[in-house]
Amino acid sequence: MSLAELALRYMLSQAGVTSILTGVETIQQVHENLAMFAKGPLTEDVLNAIGRTQIDLPEKLLTPAMWN
Repeated sequence: MSLAELALRYMLSQAGVTSILTGVETIQQVHENLAMFAKGPLTEDVLNAIGRTQIDLPEKLLTPAMWN
């Protein structure tokens, strides 16, 4: 799986995500993106593996409204 596919399908897997905007330069990229969208969200196993690699950061670092 390419990094682009992983990123796109990760976003498809997130609750609350209703739209994903992708950029393309060629018709071929449109077709590639559509093929990735068609595969749907990532499996639970892959999501769990990604979750194990994430660092638990304080909310203040993740929320721009809390930056001051």
